Amino acid sequence: MKKIFIAGFVAIIAGVSFANAQIAPQINAPRVNNNNAVKSNMVVAPTDYEAEYRKLKARYDALTQENANLKNQITQYTSLGGSLVHAYCTDNISHTTAGAQQDCTDAGYSCQPITGLCNTRCNTQDDCAPSHLCDDEKHVCVLNH
Repeated sequence: MKKIFIAGFVAIIAGVSFANAQIAPQINAPRVNNNNAVKSNMVVAPTDYEAEYRKLKARYDALTQENANLKNQITQYTSLGGSLVHAYCTDNISHTTAGAQQDCTDAGYSCQPITGLCNTRCNTQDDCAPSHLCDDEKHVCVLNH
């Protein structure tokens, strides 16, 4: 209690009231050197931009190589003989996404809509081309005379 009273008494003697007291912020003004360049008091951690660039360049090169490898893999999958070549049927002709085609009627069979390939044997008349019949014993399509 005495400390507050004494501090208040000193403030009253000095002509300062606590209600109006203000604390001025302590700002260190930037210093100016001989070249009129401003020097800040702020400390900034040094950055090695060249090392950062080398890391980013290495990452970019690795991603570029990975991208090229994946593009090559897709090309191999989707080219003729590739494992991602898909087949589909139109008008009894088997087509592939690689551009190959085969007329199933030439062999006497129909185009299998599920696989997109020409049938190679028959179990029913539906497995044969329109002008052919299914030989139930041999499971081959024969020309209908």
